[in-house]
Amino acid sequence: MSRKPPYQRSASRPPARTLLAPERLEQRPLAQDPESPLADMVVRSPTWHAHLFKKRLGAYPAGTRHGDLVRLVTGDGQPLGIGYFNPRAEISVRVLSRVDEILDDAWWDRRLQQAVDLRRELLKLDGEATAYRVVHAEGDRLPGVVVDRYGDVLVAEVYSLGMQQRVVAILERLCRMLQVKHWIARPAPFTAEQEGFAADWRTSENAPRRVIVNEHGTEYEVDLDGGHKTGFFCDQRENRRRLVEWHRGGSLLDLCCYSGGFAVPVARRHPSVEVTAVDLDEQAIEVARRNAQRNRTKVLRARRRLRLHAGHAAKRPQVRHGDPGPSEADQRPGRTGGRRAQVLRLQSTGDATGCAGRAAAELQLFGTTVERGIRPHPVVRDARRPIHADPAKERRRRRPPDRR
Repeated sequence: MSRKPPYQRSASRPPARTLLAPERLEQRPLAQDPESPLADMVVRSPTWHAHLFKKRLGAYPAGTRHGDLVRLVTGDGQPLGIGYFNPRAEISVRVLSRVDEILDDAWWDRRLQQAVDLRRELLKLDGEATAYRVVHAEGDRLPGVVVDRYGDVLVAEVYSLGMQQRVVAILERLCRMLQVKHWIARPAPFTAEQEGFAADWRTSENAPRRVIVNEHGTEYEVDLDGGHKTGFFCDQRENRRRLVEWHRGGSLLDLCCYSGGFAVPVARRHPSVEVTAVDLDEQAIEVARRNAQRNRTKVLRARRRLRLHAGHAAKRPQVRHGDPGPSEADQRPGRTGGRRAQVLRLQSTGDATGCAGRAAAELQLFGTTVERGIRPHPVVRDARRPIHADPAKERRRRRPPDRR
């Protein structure tokens, strides 16, 4: 079963180059045929990184197809490993093995089982959450693919052509290892520009579009059909846990909250804390509201809203407080109207002392800044001294005089 991803359906501009033919994206078996030797790819500038860029490679071997496995060798024929090849990508080879070996069924089972055992046997993630990352690309020596688990569903985001041609076989093996029923394979954004192909989603039969997962006692609704990334930010699991543990009272601001991954657990564990969640995505804020209600958290609509007036992409958006009507700024050429930041407020007591997001800031100061608008800081200088545009002239001016 396949369908087009939403970000490719709504793309504003077509790719600049011709995409790979759909028949080149057909699924391949994982196991390498031991009777068919791999073509040799000369690496002129060896590196230990899993990505080999075009400038590091010699001439492409004749007869090699897009996505084929190749044997990596130095200029004098010394083996460097095995990788899969895509001449359309700037990262032309992604290394799977540093040993000259055959990538048979046993090799793939062993590599995937190592990734599963790390999460289940060593990290014991099954006891903490029903949503976690199973395969993390280069971190698990499987470059070009990320696989997250959401209960009984595995969701893969594919970044490379070689993995796109093998993702179904990888997911089916992982389903057997994890006793999972369903899987979804979705291409990452910008694969057309970076890898030269555009693929549809692939799903198992009757795969759900929404699931409920549990993380450290907090339940989340995950939108597998239209959500960001694979549906949820599994890599922030430990940050969410630590935020709940470290919070010592006061209000909390969660900017770019998405589905409330940080805001909801804090509001659940600290009922007296006022938590404000802000996001531009209306669908995401609706999911966050449902997540708050699911965890028996009181939801209050914010009385104040932020209105971001969209202009040219290169310009900084004008930020205003409240809900003003049309202004001269809105009617200038190039203005396309406004996007309103959706605000979700959970509970309503306490003072502003903390922030969940990329930067900590006092909530009152943040509100004042939004109300006044973002303006550059004034330049403080001595009015008697001119400001030189040329740094070299400025250094020469400050150089001490020669006393000889």
